Amino acid sequence: MTASEDCRILVDPAAGPDAGTTLEAAGAPSVGEVAEALEAVLAVLPEAEVVGLVVGGIRIGATSRAYLDAAFGLRAGRGETGDAAGMTLPGPGHFRLLRYQCSRSGCPRAVVRMYHDEEHPPVCPEHRTAMELLA
Repeated sequence: MTASEDCRILVDPAAGPDAGTTLEAAGAPSVGEVAEALEAVLAVLPEAEVVGLVVGGIRIGATSRAYLDAAFGLRAGRGETGDAAGMTLPGPGHFRLLRYQCSRSGCPRAVVRMYHDEEHPPVCPEHRTAMELLA
């Protein structure tokens, strides 16, 4: 199985195809790495209820906050999660998420990547313009 096939377990069959935010994971990340990135995206973007998933350059679908919570217990951005709430594992994180926003004023489209590609920035699916990397 490929990484994109493995990560299909994270796809919410009820999520619509149009997600305002998309997570892009390059290469062949593990399901755990993509799940960890989704949890981080949902924690920093509390307004995001549905997130599109692109793994290894392949759009595999979308997932939702509700599906991840029900299926896997990921409660990112939803307060206490249990006995270990607020605790983190020692050592540096595995990745740093990069957030891109459409350059058109007022457009809510966003992409979150686990990598940066200066030659191929994400493109807004609505306006077909390169997105800007936010600080």
